[in-house]
Amino acid sequence: MNWNDTGVALYNMTANDLQNMMKINKITNSLGQGVVTYLPQDFINNTLSAFELGNFDLSTLDRSKPYIGPVLTPGQFGNSIFLYGPHQTHLDLSIVKITPFGEGMRKNVEFRAQFLDALNITNFYLANTTSINSLFGQTTSAYRDFSGSSDPGARMIEFILRVNF
Repeated sequence: MNWNDTGVALYNMTANDLQNMMKINKITNSLGQGVVTYLPQDFINNTLSAFELGNFDLSTLDRSKPYIGPVLTPGQFGNSIFLYGPHQTHLDLSIVKITPFGEGMRKNVEFRAQFLDALNITNFYLANTTSINSLFGQTTSAYRDFSGSSDPGARMIEFILRVNF
C-alpha cells in the first residue's frame, strides 16, 4: 500500500460489487493477441477513461456505468481497495508400483511417478494490481511460486526409483 496515495473513488458501485466482478476473462485484442483480464473489458475501458490512460480520455467516460476514478471532491478520502483473485487449481497425481524381492520378500523396489499439476491448468498472476495504469485489469503472466516451495506453476513430472531393505 502506498501511504502517500489518497486512494481511489468507486463510482456507481460498492467494493462488494467490484469483488463480484473478479474472474478470469480470455479475449483477443484488435491485434489478434490473446489477453487475459480479471475484470470485464467495459469496466476496464471506463476506468481508463476516468484516469485518461491508454488512449482513453474523459470524452469516452460513461458516467452512468460503474468505474474506478480519482478522488475529485475536495476533502473526500479515497478508498483503499483489497480484492481477492480467482482461486487457484492444482491437481496432483501419484502412481506407485512396489515389487517385493529377496528371501522372505522383505525387500522391495519402489517405482513412483508423480505428476504435479497433472492437468496443466494455468493459474494467472494478478500482481500488477497495485496501481491504475494502461495495463489495469490485465494479467501479463502465469502464476509461479518463487518462494522455494517447488511450485513452478506448470506441470512437472518426477520419476523416483527406490530400493527398500
